[in-house]
Amino acid sequence: MKNFILIYFLLFSICGNAQENNFTIIGKTNVNTFKCINKNFDTPSTFGNLTNNKIIINVVDFNCKFDYITKDFRKTLSADKFPQIQVSFGKFKKNTAGTYSSLAEVKLMNKVRNYTIELTENGNIITAKQVVKFSDFGITPPKKMGGMIVVKDELQLFFNLNKD
Repeated sequence: MKNFILIYFLLFSICGNAQENNFTIIGKTNVNTFKCINKNFDTPSTFGNLTNNKIIINVVDFNCKFDYITKDFRKTLSADKFPQIQVSFGKFKKNTAGTYSSLAEVKLMNKVRNYTIELTENGNIITAKQVVKFSDFGITPPKKMGGMIVVKDELQLFFNLNKD
């Protein structure tokens, strides 16, 4: 029993401290908020060196907690025709201790938009937040129940990237 507890403690310590990559999209409707998370992507091996980087995110890997929201999300982004979101970072400019900015090119549904993204480095983790709009990519925000539920145009993107 002591061995089991020791092994459990060691595994929990190792796994509990490991930061996984995740890309989260938070949106709002006139009724509620929804959150879609993708944890199934890797950062380029050079990301830890803060050089040019590209992240490819598969739209079908997003999970919005509820199947009907996940299905609508994938349909809105035309996952069958455009299965990936690509985010390419330019050179990183150091702003202050632990913070950087980078021009990021986001490709979604064959449309490319550029954003200046602020990134924060905390140990092995890089985090960022960016506001985008459906309309930036020519997407009409969805409506449900005959227009009674309307998704707002603005989305918040968050990501955590493990540099290792």
